[in-house]
Amino acid sequence: MNLFNKLFLFFVTYGIIQEIAFYTNNLEVWLPWDYKIIIDFLESGDNGNLFQGGLLRFFGVMNAFVEYQVFIISIILLLMLYNQYIHNRNVFKINIILSLIFLLLALERSPIIMLFIWAFIWKVPSFSIDLKRMGKLIVFILFIFVSIFYFYSNLYEDEITGIAFQRIVNVITFNFGNDAAFEERENVHWKFAWELSKNNYIGIGPGTVAPSASQYIGYVGPHNNFLAYHLAYGLFGLMLFICFLMLILKKFSNLNKNIQLFGYGMFCAYFGMAIFNMPFVGKNGILFFIIVGFLFNNNFNIPQNTYRAHR
Repeated sequence: MNLFNKLFLFFVTYGIIQEIAFYTNNLEVWLPWDYKIIIDFLESGDNGNLFQGGLLRFFGVMNAFVEYQVFIISIILLLMLYNQYIHNRNVFKINIILSLIFLLLALERSPIIMLFIWAFIWKVPSFSIDLKRMGKLIVFILFIFVSIFYFYSNLYEDEITGIAFQRIVNVITFNFGNDAAFEERENVHWKFAWELSKNNYIGIGPGTVAPSASQYIGYVGPHNNFLAYHLAYGLFGLMLFICFLMLILKKFSNLNKNIQLFGYGMFCAYFGMAIFNMPFVGKNGILFFIIVGFLFNNNFNIPQNTYRAHR
């Protein structure tokens, strides 16, 4: 945990530098290597996911940008879970602050919603038995809402942040009918993938849902982890995947209470994202199963109010 804590400081700082360089239009000066990657990507003509939402996608494509943020929230929450083993408390607190700043600068809705679900399920049970902590939580939430209300017009009308901010608002208000990304999934990706999968009960193979298969059948891009498994491996493969997730949940129920709630929060966060994306595969999937294995093998007796006791 101490090594993670130190390395994480450089990792999240680099993300913030990228975002500031983008907003100030100084990416070419500050980070010429990232600038070159983006220019090469633009010149290739395949730039549909580069500036979707008006914000910088790390290393060229949208998925890499989201994976970077999911890694940020996963590691910072893991550090918070095992914070009693961290010696440098100041670096730890700075990492928490920088992570929140980075997520606010990025304004990508999927990681932000994942963070909220994960933290809510993990921490709210402990707040409910501590009125003082609950009061602080309420004050913090009110501060966030007041800040959003104060900067709402600027965020919404700004050319860079407008679309990204509107996408977050659409999720919070469940206004999916006015969300272009949701409509595209419903009318194109999900529809095409479902029509293809329901006629192939044994699946059409995992390679067919990858972009590299576009030259053969067209890029399916299910944008739903469960639909993707059904399409790739058939109904039997989907049921095996669901059973595997249920086994993980059952294993969580045998862990220490605080780690158990942490695991439930992570599971629900990934499950929610899996409805609209594919977090159980790729780098996000690798991260999920690494953390699951880590929790199973580090089931220490961690009290829920550990962080408060060490402040």
